[in-house]
Amino acid sequence: MLRQNISKTETKYFCENKILGAVLFDKSETAKKHGVRLSVDVSVPNDVSIDCYDLCRLFANILDNAIESAALSGEKYAHIKAKLDMGYIFISSQNSSLPIKSLKTTKRDRENHGFGIKIIKDITEKYDGKAEFTANDNAFVCKVWLKL
Repeated sequence: MLRQNISKTETKYFCENKILGAVLFDKSETAKKHGVRLSVDVSVPNDVSIDCYDLCRLFANILDNAIESAALSGEKYAHIKAKLDMGYIFISSQNSSLPIKSLKTTKRDRENHGFGIKIIKDITEKYDGKAEFTANDNAFVCKVWLKL
């Protein structure tokens, strides 16, 4: 019985950065609950110069948006990748989605929702980076570059 409980609490290893790894684990559990296949290929060390709070907010918002959108689509998938390259951290997320007309929230409670894209843009600007968002009829892509 104890062995079964221990095995249920074991976590997946998502990246070297332990705090970011905890966020990725949490979002992988959220994806499972919504029937979304989430693949993670993130290589971010513990000593990255991006503030940990900003890094976690960035990944959490990217993944919240991706999982929520994918859960409403037919294919139900989301992928996120991140790596350090030439003085930048590059993050790329792609997910299945219904056709997107606008980056504004579609939720009725706009007073408490619809801040994810703004948070992503604000963090990107803080680190002299850029963010790109593209969509077609069945997929959404978010790309972020942050200067280290």
